[in-house]
Amino acid sequence: MFEIGDYVRTKKGKIEKVINNNYHMSQYIECEKGIVDKENIVKHSKNIIDLIEVRRYSK
Repeated sequence: MFEIGDYVRTKKGKIEKVINNNYHMSQYIECEKGIVDKENIVKHSKNIIDLIEVRRYSK
């Protein structure tokens, strides 16, 4: 499902790059900046542009 080099977006909006998809326990993925639980991943893609959300701010 997740491959090395893919980008993932978490529920909190953080975007991470996968460096190891087979961490010690199967529910976690190792990314460049830390460990991510698979349950917290909202979306994944090879292209980082696909994960960026456009948000509108109004006064």
